[in-house]
Amino acid sequence: MPLTDLTNTLTANITVTEQSTGNVIVNRGIGNLAFSSDYGQFWSYYPVTTGGNVILITGGLAKQIYVKNIDPAIHINVNLTALAGATTASAALYPGGVWMTWSDPALADGYTNFSITSSGVGVVEIFIGG
Repeated sequence: MPLTDLTNTLTANITVTEQSTGNVIVNRGIGNLAFSSDYGQFWSYYPVTTGGNVILITGGLAKQIYVKNIDPAIHINVNLTALAGATTASAALYPGGVWMTWSDPALADGYTNFSITSSGVGVVEIFIGG
């Protein structure tokens, strides 16, 4: 069962370090993207099978989605249907790859359908909120 009446927050930082000197060339935080949300659900080891895997959006409309390929042997594609009806797909996620979108539930956007196409049987990490 998903959690409800929440604040969903994304905190991320991009850092580039020059290896021979240890100098930090880029250190950019994106800030704390925090939105009042109606639901949030997280799976740390979501099982996927070869081919298409439909991921249930329990709140009906996803505003925040995070997917990480934590399996060392498979690659996946994240497939989404936007609220406007156009299907979009992310780039392939190889082991360790991450894809995310994080928007305000008060805005008129989001995704109505979510699936993962997998090259094999494995596991991924998923968060869905809205």
